[in-house]
Parts: sequence; structure tokens; C-alpha cells
Amino acid sequence: MHTLVESYEELAVQALERYPRISGRRINYHIHRIRAIRGDVRDLIGLRVLDLGCGSISNTERPWSPLSRLYELFFEYERRSEFWPWYCRILKMAGADTLGVDIASNSDEDFSHARMDLTDPDAMDIFDDESFDAANNNCFTSPADSMRARHITTPAILRRISMKNLPSLTRRVLKREVALSGIGRVVEEETMCAATGLNDRIAVQVARVLKEGGIYTLAEFVYRKKDGVLQRERSLY
Repeated sequence: MHTLVESYEELAVQALERYPRISGRRINYHIHRIRAIRGDVRDLIGLRVLDLGCGSISNTERPWSPLSRLYELFFEYERRSEFWPWYCRILKMAGADTLGVDIASNSDEDFSHARMDLTDPDAMDIFDDESFDAANNNCFTSPADSMRARHITTPAILRRISMKNLPSLTRRVLKREVALSGIGRVVEEETMCAATGLNDRIAVQVARVLKEGGIYTLAEFVYRKKDGVLQRERSLY
């Protein structure tokens, strides 16, 4: 059960009360994305929303050093929690039926969740056609023309794509198709190309699972499904 929220302002207040150590700036960032789905917060109740790469408290986007992690815990809590599943948590508070998908576990969260590797081209095949009212992709992948993303996608995904390409690259090096001195350049070029392809494949799947008229927030853009395809409507910022 959730408490009925009458406005997005009230939703922000409730989120801050529940998570007092997170700044209003971070809460408002996610609420701004959620607002693209429905202008009236009360219309979120019962909507089925898919969050791709939703994040997890067990994420790996953190310093490797134990001392750095300890420093984050006490002095940079917001940074430490940057990749936690805030979007799903806030939507759950608003009464939406949210499904968060991530490679890491969200077993301790109260929203619906699934653990899967979205770099697998067939991962989203488990979802039925036109089964979601909206979808969100905050920083899992980004279109090539995104002005806000530091990269085509997040560092963790880039690392995973690079590792998947490692056996092929190794064979090419052994066959002398790629010079040792040029490995760095080849890895960067092929990883970024693969990341762009991943973003495009996911967009095709999102178009399939969204209902007609459904909203897809990707990086800083808002798309709507019209006549079976995703059409960019505007920028979020």
C-alpha cells in the first residue's frame, strides 16, 4: 500500500523524509524524469513502468580503495548512492507498478525487480509485446547525439562490452591482424561502436514492449511510441 500523493512537490517531500541523507537536487532530478510520463502525479497510480539499468546498492561504480569507500560513507554519501535505484523507489512511492532491471541484485527493495544482463541482445525477449506504459533509461545507454552523457554509455557497461570483445581481439592480435601498439585505439573504437549498437537494439526492444502512446525517457530525451515506432518529442532539459 502507498500513501496517496497529490502533487510532485508532495512526492519530493515524502521522498526526502524517507531518505533524509539524499539531497533534494537528486530527488528532483528523478522526479523531473518521472514527470515526463504523466503531468499529474496521480495518473502514475497503476502504470506499469520499466526501468532499464535501474541501479542497485551493490553497484560497482565506486572507488576500489577501502579507505576511499570509508571516506564516501561518512563525507560523500550522495556520491556513494548515485547509482542506487532512486527512480524505481520514487515511482513506487507514487503508486506505479515499477519493474527495475539491473545486472546487480535488488532483492532487498520493495519494487518489482529482475536481474539480467542487458548487454545480451535477447535479454528483453522475456517481456511481452505492449506490456508497459513507460520505460526509462537514465544512464545505461545513450544515443550518439546525447549532449549530457559523458560517454555513449556508463563506464561499467563499457567495461563489460570490452570484456565480451576480448576473446575476439586476442585472436586478431595472435593472427597479427591488430598490432600490439594499436590495441588501445582499436579497443576504444570497437567498444564505442558496440555501445551505440547496444543502445539501438534496446530502443527496438523498448518500442516492442511499450504500449502505443507510451513514453520512453532515454538520457536527456523524451520519446513517444507512435504507429509502432519511437519518435523523439523533446529534450528533458
